[in-house]
Amino acid sequence: MKNSIIIAMCLLLTSCFKDYEDKLIFKDFMVEFQDAVVVSNAVGKTYPIITVRPGEHKLQVNLLGGLSESAQTIRATVVASETTALQGQHYELSQDGQIQFPANTAISSLNYVVPSLAPQTDVVLVVELQANDQVKTSGNYKTVGIRIRN
Repeated sequence: MKNSIIIAMCLLLTSCFKDYEDKLIFKDFMVEFQDAVVVSNAVGKTYPIITVRPGEHKLQVNLLGGLSESAQTIRATVVASETTALQGQHYELSQDGQIQFPANTAISSLNYVVPSLAPQTDVVLVVELQANDQVKTSGNYKTVGIRIRN
């Protein structure tokens, strides 16, 4: 009797399970900074701060939601209220902050140059991705801070 109750319970309790996989798949195109995903946020900030020295640098930008059949252009802008660095003096964004995703490509980069600076220079540049009509920005990973030191 006990075995038949256990078998009956197993059959009755193992019915259909809800498919949670659909909730985990990104269906809309979104962009994010790779450094914002893998680096912890700075204390008191909603974004991470990475440190760079003079030279040419790249910030990887990921396109989520599949591959776009057409080329996409995303813009990265400087968050003036959080930035202490001066454009032209402490940094220069390549292509004026334009990020190109060729068709069927999920990874691109924001290129920037930090010139040679005076000793003891310590400024922060904060950049944020901007959405276009087809691509949104990821809410938590659209902003990165860059501490520029010499």
